[in-house]
Order: sequence, then structure tokens, then C-alpha cells
Amino acid sequence: MVDNETISQIESNIKSVRQNCTDRSLYNAAMYLWLNGRHEKSREYVDRMLKLSPKSKDGTLLRGWIDLTSNKDAHVKKSIKYFEDVLTSGGDQYVGGSLGALIGKSRYLTLKSNFSNALDVISEAVVTFPKSTHALIEKVRLQIMLQEWENAMETCQRILTLEHDCIEAIHLRALHQLAIEGHHFTA
Repeated sequence: MVDNETISQIESNIKSVRQNCTDRSLYNAAMYLWLNGRHEKSREYVDRMLKLSPKSKDGTLLRGWIDLTSNKDAHVKKSIKYFEDVLTSGGDQYVGGSLGALIGKSRYLTLKSNFSNALDVISEAVVTFPKSTHALIEKVRLQIMLQEWENAMETCQRILTLEHDCIEAIHLRALHQLAIEGHHFTA
């Protein structure tokens, strides 16, 4: 037998909790939903978060990534605005957000087939964050897209100097050995 009164009470409690969420709770929920592929619901939560905390760089950056990875062109086109907002907000040291925004901007430009400008943006990220393997991996991918194989292998070597067991760099070096050098055994 279903206890309708208890169900009603639980639903009321859930509604109350949702209405009284902190901006950080909304951010975490949006991140969780985005990582689980629920873009629309994630966008809803991050928008609520940004209403509570409109200058939040974390929320703005997350909104950019949600839109960039959306299947809707209208949302993808808007994503660049959010990355630019994080990059131009300046002021304090926002290291993680700046890196995320630079990589997001580079990915946006890559989606638009603007590989040269994407490489310029990611090069800025590499200069600003020289020990970031994330930025370096993005740079290798762009160099390969531009068929700059020699530069790509130098960047892979730089990654492996920072992180000797980086799977992505090893994978990209193996790709080079197979596709360009034709060395099937050393790959």
C-alpha cells in the first residue's frame, strides 16, 4: 500500500531544498548533470546559479562548456561569449578558470575549423601555464590537424618530460610512428 501522505511530504521537502540551494550546490548539480550528458537540465541549474551569483567565473566557465558540448548549433555559437567573459573579467588570479576558458576558446575555434587561431589561443595557454599537460595535449592535437608533425612530436616530448607516463602523449607518438614514419613495430 502506498502512503500518499509520506510521498507528498517528501516531494514537498525536495521542492523546498531545490528552492533554497546555495550557488555552490547548484554549480555541483550542474556539473554532475553535464558530466552525465544531461545538457538541458545542467544549463537550467547553472543559469539558476548565475542568477544567485552573476559574477561567478566557475559558473560562467561551466556554462561555456555546457554550450560548447551541446548538440545545438545555437548553444555552441553562444559558448565563445562565456569563455571570453571569463578571460576578460581579469582582476584576481583565476588560474584554473583561465586555463579552462583558453582551452574552451581553442576548442570552439577548432569546431569552426579555424585551426590557426585555435593554435594561437592554445599557445597562449601553454605560455601562461607551462606545466599544464592539458594545454600541451591540445596543442599537439592542433599541430597534427595542421599537419605540423615535427612540432607535434617536440610537444609530445615536452609532455613526456613533465609526465613520463602520459597515455595521450604516448598514443599520439604511436600515431606518428604508424601514420607518418610507417614504423609498425616501434609504434
